[in-house]
Amino acid sequence: MSLSFVSIASADETQIEVTNAWARPVFMAGRTGAAYFMLKNNGAEDDRLLAVKTTLSERAELHEHIHDQGVMKMRQVDHVDAPAGKMVMFAPGGYHVMIFDVKEKLSEGDSFPLILTFEKAGDVEVTAHVMKQAPMQGHDHSGHH
Repeated sequence: MSLSFVSIASADETQIEVTNAWARPVFMAGRTGAAYFMLKNNGAEDDRLLAVKTTLSERAELHEHIHDQGVMKMRQVDHVDAPAGKMVMFAPGGYHVMIFDVKEKLSEGDSFPLILTFEKAGDVEVTAHVMKQAPMQGHDHSGHH
């Protein structure tokens, strides 16, 4: 089954498109979760993702995985660049959203809001769908009627 989820926000010359927002199940409240998505800046100007929040938790942060002397480490970042005309992947092993102290368990089939705050485009709200693995990439039929 191929699923695709799309949200778009426009502000002046910036157009941000967020697709396939998803998160893995969280089996107990109080645990940490992670969310992923594809981010594309279809605008003419660079933008920057500055923050993320969700009703699922009081604390959500932008994180990345890095290789440090042969060891994979995770660290918080204060922003993620969204260059004009480029795609940025938020995926396991790379950029992702850490959601701390999740208020309720997340089961496959659940969904929750993510509000992404951009420097130029402002807030973009997307719905993250809980699933065991990432949705199929490259099968976006959202424009078909």
